[in-house]
Amino acid sequence: MKIVAMYLPQFHRVEENDRWWGKGFTEWTTVKKATPLYEKHYQPRVPYNKEYYDLSDCNTIKKQADLMKKYGIDGMCFYHYWFENGRKILEKPAENLLKRKEIDMPFCFAWANETWARTWSNIPETNSWARSFEKEGSNQCNGVLLNQKYGNEEAWEKHFNYLLQFFKDERYIKIDRKPLFMIYKVCDIECLENMLDLWQQLAINNGFGGIYIVGNQARTSQIEALDEVFASEPAYSMRKCYSKLKNGIRCYDYDDVWRKILDEDFENNLIGAFVGYDDTPRHGNKGCIIENATPKKFEKYLSEWISFNKKYGKEIVFINAWNEWGEGMYLEPDEKYSFAYLNAVKEAKKCKYVTYENTNIEKGKIENRYSICEEKDKIFRRIFDKWLEIIEEEGSIINVLNKIENKKMAIYGYGILGRHLVKQMELLGYRPEFIIDNNVNIHSDYHIYGMEDEWPEVNVIIVTVVNEYGVIYRLLRSKNKYVDIVSLGHLIMDYTERLE
Repeated sequence: MKIVAMYLPQFHRVEENDRWWGKGFTEWTTVKKATPLYEKHYQPRVPYNKEYYDLSDCNTIKKQADLMKKYGIDGMCFYHYWFENGRKILEKPAENLLKRKEIDMPFCFAWANETWARTWSNIPETNSWARSFEKEGSNQCNGVLLNQKYGNEEAWEKHFNYLLQFFKDERYIKIDRKPLFMIYKVCDIECLENMLDLWQQLAINNGFGGIYIVGNQARTSQIEALDEVFASEPAYSMRKCYSKLKNGIRCYDYDDVWRKILDEDFENNLIGAFVGYDDTPRHGNKGCIIENATPKKFEKYLSEWISFNKKYGKEIVFINAWNEWGEGMYLEPDEKYSFAYLNAVKEAKKCKYVTYENTNIEKGKIENRYSICEEKDKIFRRIFDKWLEIIEEEGSIINVLNKIENKKMAIYGYGILGRHLVKQMELLGYRPEFIIDNNVNIHSDYHIYGMEDEWPEVNVIIVTVVNEYGVIYRLLRSKNKYVDIVSLGHLIMDYTERLE
């Protein structure tokens, strides 16, 4: 079993951070600026020997590699930031590691596919920072710093080709000859199945067995496209724990959060471990804290966690994190605990503690933990809202279909979006060849086919059921290996993103 720690590369200067947050900004800026917010609050966190390192220096990465080897950590999972048109940020540490073959640091990537925004942005669910770090005069009109866009086949292939140089490195972590690649927020990717199909084929063309995809925050309909469904802790389990307020800050108990993790479904899911948590350096009094963490507790819980994962044949345990100093999740030595958390990992691998009994697994009581990510109404509203924006700006959504015009089209799904799409097409002289729907008795001027029927030949099928696209994509692909299958949700999102 491999122990892999999540790795944050934001410990070196980049032009963008200088511009957005002030000259010289790195993760250390937030760490140094932290203050205690109530009695006995452990802030600021100070690295051992006050070593505020620079990750653009390869010697720093070499020291980290030596530490991880000494204390039984088998690899690092670098956060990977990739935006529209191949825009990268914070890529230098990984690229430096790639050049320095002598550094013995096994690694893989986690694509942190979130939009970056300022805290005052009205766009929800973004990766944002505290208002205290705002830089006067640098505000974009909507608060967006880097917008996450997925594009089409050309963009997906460009992304893969960048990753390929890392995949080919002998140190890159692989499972069954497949490079391990994590996607942090799967539910946001409307084109997931199409993109992963292309990536899998490109990986095979380059001599791999495919790509081993680990997905976090996946919709139920997307799970079958993944090799493993992942839960990043402690975020998921904190939602199930009670908090108390200290000076207005939400505080959780370390033991309580770990008990929730230990009660999870090990057999069917890949669930992360965590060291501690305190994001007040980033978010001030709007942050939250997990209190009462100690190296000894961490060793005990991690030991039990490793034992359970071994029992169910898991190959990897991810730990959050190696160096998330701004969120209080780090294994690296600090002034208070020295090397105690690293030593806890080394001892935990001996699996001395196997005392906690997970009765939920044995009794099969755990429900699908990822149903929370379906959020069907939310997904539908997001797509329909973008649809209305296009109508208001352009009068119709016909330009959304430019990519597939002059092709023989069929429509899957004759619900709200399906009916509106057909009506829009008719107004502009387009006609689908036929409709596919579970209910073949729907009144329509078009022939309605069921999934089990034989259909006339078409070039492309537009799937209008945005919530269950993953399931429908696989059903359609099993019926016809050659027809193009596209998500209406992806067509709409991709078009509006290109307009921004």
